[in-house]
Amino acid sequence: KTSKRRRRETIMLKSESNGLPPQEELDVVHVSVPKARVVDDTAFYLIRVTGSFSSWTVAKRYSQFEALHSKLTSENAHKGLPKGAVLPPKRYKLFTSHVGAAFVEERRVLLENYLRHLIQDDNLRRSETVLEFLTSDKESTNVDEEKETEMPEDVEVTGVCIPSFRHMSDHILYQIDVSNERKRKTFSKWTVLKRFGQFWEMDTAVRASFADDENFLASLPAPPARKSKLLYDHMDDEFIEERRCLLEHYLQKMIKIEEIVRHPVFLAFLAVT
Repeated sequence: KTSKRRRRETIMLKSESNGLPPQEELDVVHVSVPKARVVDDTAFYLIRVTGSFSSWTVAKRYSQFEALHSKLTSENAHKGLPKGAVLPPKRYKLFTSHVGAAFVEERRVLLENYLRHLIQDDNLRRSETVLEFLTSDKESTNVDEEKETEMPEDVEVTGVCIPSFRHMSDHILYQIDVSNERKRKTFSKWTVLKRFGQFWEMDTAVRASFADDENFLASLPAPPARKSKLLYDHMDDEFIEERRCLLEHYLQKMIKIEEIVRHPVFLAFLAVT
């Protein structure tokens, strides 16, 4: 008990010295990883933390997420971590650049998803391990969330998310919740179910219609990469969660592009009639 009390006091003092509320008052209500920066061939992921009384930003390397995950896994061995709290797998630098724009962006999205699932658990959110992670390595200035893109009033889709998926006998169906906040409540939300391959079919058809505009094509977000079933178990829950997260991010980027959100192929994919 004495050792535990000393650890709590240490975290509380560190928090106060960083201009954060004492641990007894600190309650994390929201986290995001809006940006990353590369310094000396190392990617730092900027975590914006919103507490009950203030917000702040901490910078973490992937290896620090690994250490956090290892410690939490050990501390919660009896019950496990929340479903969906999937740490993106380690990739060897021999095969993949860890500071390439596409790699960093994908890892940023997955790390944000990981943290958000952690803090949905009340015990984990208030644990010493998580609080220490979210209050150390504080930045001198706060990083801003990405600003929402203003879209025309007459677009048919204003929001999209993929909150869950369904296991079928030999494939996965991803549940896409679509919304249009400008319609009457009874018509403002609907759901479609799609296989991963259907995302790629839609993306391929959309890109084909812009074949003559190389600059526009280069600006489009890419769907999650296809992966061989010989190397990956496509029915594994961690694999599915990672793919769900990346598909959601892809769609949320696509609906912010006016040419896409009005495209007949894209609208048909989302069951807009």
